[in-house]
Amino acid sequence: MKCLLYTVGQHELTKHQVAVKILNRQKIRSLDVVGKIRREIQNLKLFRHPHIIKLYQVISTPTDIFMVMEYVSGGELFDYICKNGKPMCSWFFVQ
Repeated sequence: MKCLLYTVGQHELTKHQVAVKILNRQKIRSLDVVGKIRREIQNLKLFRHPHIIKLYQVISTPTDIFMVMEYVSGGELFDYICKNGKPMCSWFFVQ
């Protein structure tokens, strides 16, 4: 059961592309990851670093949480590391 979906959107004023992480509230509760999601949002609000995705806005509805974030092409770092193995993983963690 997947609790999130990523999509690309466009900021209405600036016309910049943004990534939108869509989290279904019912699914995150059933997977018992509510605390993890809260921490992720809190941490992303605090971080200001050129190599960490910026969180622009969090929109909550009764059914979903939408995290509007900086868009970076190329996919997720975790997936890249999994595809490229231990040497690449070591290189990133040294950074």
